[in-house]
Amino acid sequence: MTKDMFFIPGRTPKNCIGFFAVLGIFLIGVVIGTVSCAMMPASQDTTISSYISSALSVAPASKNALIIRAFAENAALCTVIFLLSFTPIGFVSTGTIPALKGFAYGYTCAALIKYYHWKGFFMSTLCLMPKTILQFAALSVFCVMSFNFCSEGIKNTRIRGQTKRFFISSVVAFLLLCFISMCDIYIGGTLLTKLH
Repeated sequence: MTKDMFFIPGRTPKNCIGFFAVLGIFLIGVVIGTVSCAMMPASQDTTISSYISSALSVAPASKNALIIRAFAENAALCTVIFLLSFTPIGFVSTGTIPALKGFAYGYTCAALIKYYHWKGFFMSTLCLMPKTILQFAALSVFCVMSFNFCSEGIKNTRIRGQTKRFFISSVVAFLLLCFISMCDIYIGGTLLTKLH
């Protein structure tokens, strides 16, 4: 086991397989989210449309609150993945979290396009897609590291210093996700409200 397995995904075949597995799970989540929005009963259209409109309207006035919320969510996410990596069910977080992220992205994009048509398409493409790609990149690396760490624990082949490196990697993942969230709030959020 080398440091490369933890810091440079893609250097080994195992990490490549892990990355594409996470990508596949994420895309499945996107498809399910999109289909779920498309199959949503017409009776809920007014409620969902009003919720989206309200969320877009309050976003510019609550950047500080959004930043605090984003930091708290990222901290909770990284903590859950980190702690579960020490247990045999750490594989669950590796698969579940990308699926939920994909579902949320697919559902949100489908809803924006459904209610705002071409304007919603531009909202999804210009505002949500860049953030989602960056978040997925950071999260997928973290999930692959979590998978590797968990599997080494199950096989009882962890080496000295491995936990420390994984902890540092978890902190780096948290900081990256927070930075991406801040950029999204200040840039993507502003652009989203202007398009709205």
